[in-house]
Amino acid sequence: MRKTAAEKKALTGEFDRFMRRYAPMVDARIENFYREKLASASMDFMREIYADLREYCLRDGKRIRPLILLASYLGFSPRGKKSLRGVIGVGAALELMHAFLLVQDDIIDKSDSRRGKDSLHVTCAKRYGKSSANPLIGTDVALVAGDVLFSNALEMISGADIGEKNIGPLMKYFGLTYERTAWGQIYDSLNSMPADIEASARAALDISILKTAHYTVHYPMVMGYVLTGGRDRKVLRAIRDAALPMGLAFQLRDDILGVFGDSVKTGKPADSDILEGKMTALVAHTILTANAKARDRFIRLFLKRKKTAADIGRVRELMRESGALDHVRAMIHENAQSAGKGLARLGIDDRSSAIFKGLIERIADVHMV
Repeated sequence: MRKTAAEKKALTGEFDRFMRRYAPMVDARIENFYREKLASASMDFMREIYADLREYCLRDGKRIRPLILLASYLGFSPRGKKSLRGVIGVGAALELMHAFLLVQDDIIDKSDSRRGKDSLHVTCAKRYGKSSANPLIGTDVALVAGDVLFSNALEMISGADIGEKNIGPLMKYFGLTYERTAWGQIYDSLNSMPADIEASARAALDISILKTAHYTVHYPMVMGYVLTGGRDRKVLRAIRDAALPMGLAFQLRDDILGVFGDSVKTGKPADSDILEGKMTALVAHTILTANAKARDRFIRLFLKRKKTAADIGRVRELMRESGALDHVRAMIHENAQSAGKGLARLGIDDRSSAIFKGLIERIADVHMV
């Protein structure tokens, strides 16, 4: 049964209220952490980079991963045992790790902006470029500043009051999160501007699951459960079954925004995926279903190393004409439905269930472009 506009608004409102309440707590933890780092830094360049990292992490964003962790923790916690102080610290660490991955992503994609402002490597190039003959000084500094973010995330977890028995299991899944994501990024790179474009087209969904679904939804939900003391393998499998389609829908939505979105609203370019030859579900559908003439033209334009604005516009047109946009919208809807069915089997409390339903509804807003 289709939901009415009022029902959709009620669902998304649950998630939005949760976000307004808890996202500022995550931000406050990050702010306090970097205030202490700035105060203890022994050299000027350290203070400059700590300030950059603080600003970068606290740019406008929904804090999806910490919020999923928190909603999972609250949903699986026994009634009356819901202390959030330590869990907020872990959530803040996940946001630092998200920033770490974005720094890498912008360097790999050669993207100059992130969330409406300069990418970190651009910020570093502007500051240090005048004092260095190294044309890649911004990239060099930003890469290692990303390592600082990684170590800061570990430090933040070490200071979180989460119970000694939970540290080992948490770190197991923390490690798996970013190992899986790294493999996803490598697979993405190997399939960008590919020599065998049809083979790469068949890899598009695997890339999305490896690179995004696990670290955005699956493992934050798992870590929230583990922080309650949960270890049941059946529950872990149920989380996976609900979370992976939710995470895939999230990435498919991002794929649409990365080609057809409004860069002013999204805070990132709407042409970078095309410029870099990224293998997404939109590209895969166009290649595998367009007629021979349209397919050949699409591949020729898509694989051009230097694309003009006209090239980018024609790539978008060919995607639309092939039915790729409608197809990916339908995929988002199907995965959102699967996530909702999986959510119903998790056994979390009503409030957290409503929060996750709101997030699913927000992701499934497939007619945003």
